Amino acid sequence: MDNLIFIIYHGRMIRRMQSSIAGSGVNRRAISLVKDFAVQNRLKGFIFTKSDGSLNITAEGEENDLARFATVLEKTDFFSRTENFYINWGDSQEIGSFYFIN
Repeated sequence: MDNLIFIIYHGRMIRRMQSSIAGSGVNRRAISLVKDFAVQNRLKGFIFTKSDGSLNITAEGEENDLARFATVLEKTDFFSRTENFYINWGDSQEIGSFYFIN
């Protein structure tokens, strides 16, 4: 029975993605919209602003939900001018909820 539970849990493909976005003229409303999208899609993670003004976003959830989230991140205008954007994928570390840290 324990093996079956292990297979079902890991078959859901819970993953982690990290993104960093740098630019000028941050759009605070966009940050709020992205957080709302993440919560609606049962993602867990956090967004925080680094000292240089860039955004760091970490999210965990099912792989399909994260793929949609990545598309939203790519299309969202967080800055009036985006200078750098990347996404890294990895294994889940079980984050408790979704937070915005300013």
